[in-house]
Amino acid sequence: MNRGCCGANNMQNRRAASNNMELKMESRNFPRKMQHVDHMIPAMAYVPMQRFEQIYDLSAALKNGTLFPELCKPFCGKGGGQCL
Repeated sequence: MNRGCCGANNMQNRRAASNNMELKMESRNFPRKMQHVDHMIPAMAYVPMQRFEQIYDLSAALKNGTLFPELCKPFCGKGGGQCL
């Protein structure tokens, strides 16, 4: 028998949780069918190669949160509002 750390059958608990979640979602009239996290495919990231040609001085690096100007990407808020 497959037992979890609390002595419960993990597959049985997962199925029950999944069924319960589907019932809750159906009762809320979600516009699209949602899945339990166990049935989702993990995301894949793409990170392009970066060239680090210069670096900030220490005070600027601390202010910007990065040593490299190429990685300074401030969050400007919803809709790309103006950065301060």
